[in-house]
Amino acid sequence: DHQLLLDSLNLYLLAIVLPYVFFSYHWNYWVMGAVIGFGGTLLVTWLFYKIRGQIGLGGGDIKLYGILGLLLGPMGITFN
Repeated sequence: DHQLLLDSLNLYLLAIVLPYVFFSYHWNYWVMGAVIGFGGTLLVTWLFYKIRGQIGLGGGDIKLYGILGLLLGPMGITFN
């Protein structure tokens, strides 16, 4: 299944990124980045759905931005 493959890629990426950021950065850095990355794309998708009635971004994209937010932090994910 195509969706299962994408979810497993996100899980592998999370398994690599999470230990790195846990030991390299203060918890505020990666938690805020993940909240902005995940929550921001989720909000955009929700608003798009409310306006157009269609799903704009898939769940894999939202999870990927959450993982990128972990790594890049709040400023990095905002300007990405």
